[in-house]
Amino acid sequence: MAQPLADETIPNEGAAAVARGLSHNQIMRRLIAPHAREPVAKPDESPRLTAERLATTALGRAAESLYGLAIFPESVSISPVSLSELPELLPERALLAIVEGRRDAIGVVALCPNVVASLIEMQAIGRISSRPVRMRKPTRTDASITADFVGALLKELARDPAPRPDLPEFANFSYASFLDDSRPLMLMLEEGAHTRISLRFRMGAAGQRDGQVMVVLPTPRTPPDQARPDTGQRLLDDARAKAPAPQPPHPDLAEAVQNANLDLVGILCRKTMSLAALKSLCAGSVITLPSNTLDEARVESAAGQLLARGRFGETHGFHAIRLRKPARPQAEPPIASSANPALHEIDMTQPDAFRQQQASPHAETRGHG
Repeated sequence: MAQPLADETIPNEGAAAVARGLSHNQIMRRLIAPHAREPVAKPDESPRLTAERLATTALGRAAESLYGLAIFPESVSISPVSLSELPELLPERALLAIVEGRRDAIGVVALCPNVVASLIEMQAIGRISSRPVRMRKPTRTDASITADFVGALLKELARDPAPRPDLPEFANFSYASFLDDSRPLMLMLEEGAHTRISLRFRMGAAGQRDGQVMVVLPTPRTPPDQARPDTGQRLLDDARAKAPAPQPPHPDLAEAVQNANLDLVGILCRKTMSLAALKSLCAGSVITLPSNTLDEARVESAAGQLLARGRFGETHGFHAIRLRKPARPQAEPPIASSANPALHEIDMTQPDAFRQQQASPHAETRGHG
């Protein structure tokens, strides 16, 4: 008897499977299995956000979670910034929220007046009014009202699961204080690389008010994977930790010396002039100073010994000098083998090089900061 047509279309392996009593679906799976391709890896369903997208998402989440405030991003820029150009980039009459991180790191979150007014209105009346915002100096009350928003924004910026060596460590910073003037800010921020995140957006259900937020934080010096010290450094740190603390030979004398008063002199700059020019000075005369005077202020002992250099400025209504490590000019003799000597390594017996100059017919003028 002739073989059925269905059996003629089944290969030898399929015919054998029929003989074993397998179902049609089982036969088809066996025929397809050898020719099946390797499974294609599914693309990442949650691709890593760009730094700009992360910033705009964090801003929107912070405003929505706290106040139900709708945010419509317009532009975002992330770039390095130096302290010298920062005052020109801050929003006008901005509330400067000071944030602190590890190892006394200082940053700032600047909120423009429109943002401050909108956050106050959302907490007071639950919506943004159509009234124009009056430009005024931010107050301590404004800072207290907006502190939660600053903290929430930093928390949202830190939600990125993947480490980003090029961005600041947002999770380490929290709200500390505020400033209503940018001039003391230059003294508070540490010198070095900073990262600026500038966000421009519109707020409200209809986007009726524009705003700007700027976040400036110190840039990490080393990537996270290089933060651990090497084996030699760890051994050295362990040895230092186990070594007994040195005891002063005369505790009473050491305590008395530590409590002794030391007179310091702040020198804004020094300028030489002839006796004729000095004699011609009178009330209203103008004495020109070098262009880098504010950045090269000096702190000296009463004997003229240079202790430190720094930037002259203002804080809390007082003149101030923000100190940095002493930078010795070549004309001054070296006082230690280290390239960056600490203050306690300064040889107080060595006078300042300026005072070692021989007498000349020029006079010295000193500006005290």
